[in-house]
Amino acid sequence: MNGVQRKYRENGEPEPEIENPRVKVRQALDAGEYDQAVELLQVAQLQDRHDPAQLLEFRKNVVAHVQEKTAALSRHGEDWEVAVAYAGKFLEPRFTDVVGDRYDSLLATLKSVQREVDKQLYDEILKTKSNEALNRYFLRAPVKSMMPEVANYRRWLQSREAPRRPVCRLVKIEWSNTMKKDASGGTAIKLYVDGEGEPRNDRTEDNKRTTTNAQSGGIRVVRLKDISQTKKLDVTVQVFDVNARGAWERLSTLSKQLSAEELAQETGVTDDAGNKFSFDVDGIIKEPFLPTVWRVSQ
Repeated sequence: MNGVQRKYRENGEPEPEIENPRVKVRQALDAGEYDQAVELLQVAQLQDRHDPAQLLEFRKNVVAHVQEKTAALSRHGEDWEVAVAYAGKFLEPRFTDVVGDRYDSLLATLKSVQREVDKQLYDEILKTKSNEALNRYFLRAPVKSMMPEVANYRRWLQSREAPRRPVCRLVKIEWSNTMKKDASGGTAIKLYVDGEGEPRNDRTEDNKRTTTNAQSGGIRVVRLKDISQTKKLDVTVQVFDVNARGAWERLSTLSKQLSAEELAQETGVTDDAGNKFSFDVDGIIKEPFLPTVWRVSQ
């Protein structure tokens, strides 16, 4: 029976075997179960039955093990918290004596994992700009390095649906070659946004359509009431040639669905004759800037 004599109690029942912590520690180390090994070594320390060689082996390899394990975990989105918790376990005060001089290295590893998790969560915000990604950062980011920017962007998303009174201004027209005119007569321009027209829609502009017409206050202006800046609006621009006798002939039409936000972001919208229209939109909250590169909090 392996040369081991089993002890028995007076009633004939065998005495319970006392497990040797060294055996358990060795099994854990051999299996690469360092989270179990650290607990077993702590118990062995308390019982004064630890093996100095095993403790030295643990300390020698624990940092590399934690780095490898947490890197593998953090590659899978749902295991981010697991990776952080795994690295953090070795830094619990009850393991201080076991970890010994590896504490600072393990702390650096934990911070590295936390930063990587934080970066991945922020990169998801940049990719989707969704409430879901923003909420995940709020709830799960361990460092919250980008919190000021994330909080500001989250407030903007929440405010977009509030009723506003946008002012849509047609500020510039770049005429296509086929639309340029230097003869007598004029041009009529009609702007409609969400069914609302502009009082000057019936006015004839005394211009020759040679290159570009621009007016900072707006060539045509439409003021809207109580709409969200995300609502899709029917944007229509009609261009008419007006001859010397005052007769109107439609030359081109722009018809597009855009929200006030999208209209403000457009660098130019082209109609069916190749004319390019530029707009300014007042009365909306513009999208705040999100840095494209994650940074470490100071």
